[in-house]
Amino acid sequence: MSEQHVFEHEVVQQRTAPTSGTRTYDPALMERVRAFYADWAACLDEDRYRDWLGFFHKDAEYSVTDRENADTGLYLTKERGIVALQVRAAYLSGYWRMQRKPRVHLIGNLRVFVESDGTLNVKASAVLVRTGLDGHSEVHAAGTYDDLLAGKGEGFEILRHAVVLDADVQPYDMTDIV
Repeated sequence: MSEQHVFEHEVVQQRTAPTSGTRTYDPALMERVRAFYADWAACLDEDRYRDWLGFFHKDAEYSVTDRENADTGLYLTKERGIVALQVRAAYLSGYWRMQRKPRVHLIGNLRVFVESDGTLNVKASAVLVRTGLDGHSEVHAAGTYDDLLAGKGEGFEILRHAVVLDADVQPYDMTDIV
């Protein structure tokens, strides 16, 4: 069992690689997972946040933290359930009149572990590139996804989406980090 940390009366398990899942190299499954993340990125890059909500289970957990705090239970944001995600989607879609900049989400280096209950624990690298008003593109954020997916029809739905950012200093505008 991993070391435990206590923060604000909540016991938090230290993040570790999955121990119960078996890594899969099944080409058909890997292609389905790649397609899932390609569709996910397209929704974000094209500002289709209502469609983005469709990727989540109604009780999904969504969190963003940085590498320094990944094991402490300190989050930049942590939300549970579709209602909280609807608020996030409204924010992302400019409900509060945030100016959107062109961006590209790059998701790769997928490692897929099949858990005993059939869910998929997916580890992925993620990079967000934004283009400023001056026309120059730059890396806005980089990190990893630690997701738990369940089968839904021919596709998947997210039970847990955990983003761990690489930088200790967070970008000035975190609205695009998903």
